[in-house]
Amino acid sequence: MLLKFNSFLLPLVRVNRQKMASIAKLSSAAVPKEETVKVGNWDVNYVKVGSGPHTVLLVPGALGTIWTDFKPQVEGFNRDKFTVVAWDPPGHGKSRPPVRDFPADFYEKDAHYAYEFMKL
Repeated sequence: MLLKFNSFLLPLVRVNRQKMASIAKLSSAAVPKEETVKVGNWDVNYVKVGSGPHTVLLVPGALGTIWTDFKPQVEGFNRDKFTVVAWDPPGHGKSRPPVRDFPADFYEKDAHYAYEFMKL
């Protein structure tokens, strides 16, 4: 019985080791670097990956950040076809201070900051 179990288990262990080695190679090679840029009075944190002709701006939700909302997209977009820019608007994630407030027009303000950010 033990021999049958080992013959079943051993190939699974080999496959998992191979998968883990390929995942480790991919993840260590593709770690994007966060940067900061001045937008108006705010220091804004962002990540830019890829060099494709199509630019995609990823804007997090009201309480989101680059990594909570867009980790799979930042790591998974085709970098030859797309330039992906994910940012933390002022008051979000690593773009603090300021402390985030939520007036009635906060989405409008974030849109203005995004417009100014993409001009840089």
